[in-house]
Amino acid sequence: MPNTVVLPTLRSVAAMVEDLTADWPIRPSIIEAPEAKRAAFAAADVAIAASGTVSLELAANGVPMVIAYDMHPVTMWLMQRLNPQPMDEVQKQVFAVMPWFLMFIMAPFAAGLQLYWVMSNVVSIAQQKWLYSRHPVLREQMARDAEEKAKAKANAKA
Repeated sequence: MPNTVVLPTLRSVAAMVEDLTADWPIRPSIIEAPEAKRAAFAAADVAIAASGTVSLELAANGVPMVIAYDMHPVTMWLMQRLNPQPMDEVQKQVFAVMPWFLMFIMAPFAAGLQLYWVMSNVVSIAQQKWLYSRHPVLREQMARDAEEKAKAKANAKA
């Protein structure tokens, strides 16, 4: 069975959505009526959601989904864990909070853009893992740097 792309939307923006998707390689089915939207949710195998309301509707129909704006901070946080940690305590705190702060800032962005950010982070994580597996010296150096930072911090407190 071929893949089908269904875009539920509002009547007020349906024409704009049609114009924006006119050159897509897979022609999406644009649905405006609430009854048709519920039927599409019930028939869906998987969905990408960009808002809490849509995710609730999808959950009510038992549709597996990815909530785009919720995935970005998770992948960003994982990516940060693979990189050397900053020395400065304030910078560490900012880095720890930033992915979760950005989740709220990025919530209104389009689902496609959020999916792009998530996929970019996933590719970066895979690249980093690959580099560490091919060049163990990088991981060893990062561990030595972390040890030195911990010793310097302990000496500063003493």
